[in-house]
Amino acid sequence: QGVFSSVGMLASTTGPVLGGVMAQAFGWQSIFAVTIPLACLAMVLALRLPASMNRATGARFDFLGLALLVAVAAPLLVALHNLQSLSGLGLSLALFVVSAFSLVGLYVHERRVAVPFIALDLVLDANVWRCCVIAACHGAGLVSILTFLPLYMGLVFGATGIEIGLALLPVTIGIAFGSTLTGAAISRTGYTARFSCVGLSLASGLMVILAVFPHTTASWLLSAHLAAIAFGLGTAMGAVIITSQLAAGIERVGAVAGLVQLFRSIGAALGTALAGLALFGYVNVSGEMPLETLNVFISQTGDNLDAAIALDRSQADVISS
Repeated sequence: QGVFSSVGMLASTTGPVLGGVMAQAFGWQSIFAVTIPLACLAMVLALRLPASMNRATGARFDFLGLALLVAVAAPLLVALHNLQSLSGLGLSLALFVVSAFSLVGLYVHERRVAVPFIALDLVLDANVWRCCVIAACHGAGLVSILTFLPLYMGLVFGATGIEIGLALLPVTIGIAFGSTLTGAAISRTGYTARFSCVGLSLASGLMVILAVFPHTTASWLLSAHLAAIAFGLGTAMGAVIITSQLAAGIERVGAVAGLVQLFRSIGAALGTALAGLALFGYVNVSGEMPLETLNVFISQTGDNLDAAIALDRSQADVISS
């Protein structure tokens, strides 16, 4: 756990800064291009790992379950995106229906398959599904911050790509320290939920304060505020993983760990989509800032951030309100 925490902290603290530099110098596309060799390296290293036990028992990967999960998530995310404009209401309703039918099909299929993609017996376990819900909420809150904070800082503060990357450092460092200290505290005391309850309560309260009383200038106070939020969020995942693994037992440690991470990813996607729906929907309905202006800023951010920041600041005031 200590090795993984160290690697995660190094990656999470250097990634935003390097990403900001690359976006400002080469455009936002470069961020995705640089992941290609890293993904290839990860694939090569994965092939060198020990073979799965399922290969010896003849169990097959549940490709249909994976496809049905995609059929549940993809239409749902597209539907939420289309709800940003009232003109897309009909298509959104149709996509919601498709997602609902796919969810029913996924449930029926996973009950019948020998080695399901989503272990329903684990999901129905009280301790495991609570951990999954916490992981989903954690992913929603964290990824929403990392997604919309750069937009907020670019529009309201006129921050450059490098400045936005540096502003994300308190978030990533706070998460790393929160996770590390929580793991140490759990090892010393044996309690798993107490530290997360306190940390998540702290993070939730600070998010409410930031929403009601937004910072009007980029300063060390905003950085400290974000670091405290991140520290609280960092207390969650370590406790969630340990609790879920204890509930599942040693034989199913891998299955429950993957399940928790799956719910975290789903929560991150849905949470970001809902936050975007709230933001862009309000901008579109209120008329205080033309939606086209916001879209122009987003499209220009990677290619010419300084030009994008030159947008009418009076129109951008809605983002800070």
